[in-house]
Amino acid sequence: SKHIPVTKDTIKSIRRGSVQQILALAKYELSSDFYQKGILMLGGSTHLNYNGTYYSGDLSGITTISIPFWFQHFYKPGRRIAREREWNNKLDEMVLNAKSWDIGIICGVPAWVQILFEKIIAFHNVKTIHDIWPNLEIYIWGGVVFKPYKKSFEKLLGREIKYLETYLASEGFIAFQKRPNSEGIQLLIDNGIFFEFVPFTSDNFDSEGTILSNPTSFILSEVDNQTEYAILISTCSGAWRYLIGDTIKFTDVEKAEIKITGRTKLFLSLC
Repeated sequence: SKHIPVTKDTIKSIRRGSVQQILALAKYELSSDFYQKGILMLGGSTHLNYNGTYYSGDLSGITTISIPFWFQHFYKPGRRIAREREWNNKLDEMVLNAKSWDIGIICGVPAWVQILFEKIIAFHNVKTIHDIWPNLEIYIWGGVVFKPYKKSFEKLLGREIKYLETYLASEGFIAFQKRPNSEGIQLLIDNGIFFEFVPFTSDNFDSEGTILSNPTSFILSEVDNQTEYAILISTCSGAWRYLIGDTIKFTDVEKAEIKITGRTKLFLSLC
């Protein structure tokens, strides 16, 4: 885990990015009544820890507390279940309530969403998640490569849905998929984060992926679509030239669209 300050400016920035992502849905072929469906967000507990000086918790829990009032009507699993700190208890509550929700969009890490789908299907004795949520049209994911999950994920669906990638990190809302069938996700370049791009080469990084002193960096107007870059960000939360650890390539320089290619340092996952 890492501890990063989440200020009021950060919350405003993430909220603006989220609204832009919702508005971008207008570019997709969706029925008018789709916009009346629920949005299920799988995230951390909104019951934050307090140590006498500050509150701490998962970013998803912090941002969920701050969702605008007009969004409350669409938001699931609702405030009571969102406060639950024990993940298994939260899953069980969502499984029990699943039939009473009309979900059109689901957001969350693929592994969490897959587990939830499997539990709902087993508990309600149905074949696919669309037997419970027939209006499920969109899955918004981020944080990991989705390709390894896709085949097993689609076995749980009754029909095809749309997949939208997002890049919402602990440090801020960095990018999201703005166009249908786009290869890349578009950087949020006017939303509280200033971007710099460091070529991921031996001139700037050692063999272990540690950035060297005085690396060569470029601003957005200086990049190309051939080079692999590490991202440096300066944010409205006070991060200054912070190396987020991801490497990217530009798929469309003019539209500031990128794809995530890897990490500056690799770690073996216990899972």
